Amino acid sequence: MGLCAAYTHYYAALTEVFVYLFLLIALLLKHKAWKESIVIICTTIIGYLPWLPVFLRQFVIVRDYWWLQTFNMESILGVIKYPFNGMFLNAFLIVFIAIIIGIIAYIIKNKQDKEMNFSLFCILSFVLMAFVGCIVSLLLRPVFVNRYMYTGIGLLFLGVSIGISKIENANLLRNMLIGIIVLNFPFSYYQNYIKEYETGTEGFKQFAKANIDSNIIITTESNDLVHTLPYYLPENELRWSKITKNTRGYVFADNTLEEMRELIPDATIEEKFSGDINGNMKFNVFYVK
Repeated sequence: MGLCAAYTHYYAALTEVFVYLFLLIALLLKHKAWKESIVIICTTIIGYLPWLPVFLRQFVIVRDYWWLQTFNMESILGVIKYPFNGMFLNAFLIVFIAIIIGIIAYIIKNKQDKEMNFSLFCILSFVLMAFVGCIVSLLLRPVFVNRYMYTGIGLLFLGVSIGISKIENANLLRNMLIGIIVLNFPFSYYQNYIKEYETGTEGFKQFAKANIDSNIIITTESNDLVHTLPYYLPENELRWSKITKNTRGYVFADNTLEEMRELIPDATIEEKFSGDINGNMKFNVFYVK
């Protein structure tokens, strides 16, 4: 299963490195299972070898052309908050961090508790994966995107769940978490509903259905739109090019009407639509003649 995870994403492979590390520590310290450990390591390496050429090629591409340009303290704070990025109150994050500290303190006090050691290994597998991603992004090149934490986030919550069940005053902590979730629900539900369902997509679809026939040629210089519009307008010809003084017809652009008139001064330009798709792809539609 670890090998399958490694094939799905590189940060899943990084997470598996730490999962295997703690597994091997347990096998060697507790059971002296040298043979089993060697078999696990060799089998995993051999199983991943067919993907190494692809990994090296993509590593070169990411090093030279990756879109992420900055990674700073604000990015690190974003990494810390991302696992709880559900419009939660800040109090939720504070209590969650307090729980993790409580789990670690309990483990230090009760070193022989197997379940708590397992809990700590789960949490550390996630934390170390994110830590390595941040260090690489700070020292070498920005490459760590918050969504990569999905590959190990299940381990974080599994470890915390086990830990809560073991530490002292667990009932108090559980009640605090439940109280914060209940308190936060009206706010987070409404904000997530807006984010999920009121995205502007329906408004654009209605406009396109009423105004853009299948024989209309569309021009855009947006990288996002050139990949998205064919889904909503599959019968239209889409031209991906810079807006110049010779551009005519329907144009999808980030520009304002004033900017379009400066780019194409000799044309008559009408703004037909202003909106977005999926709540994060804002654009304007112009008819240039």
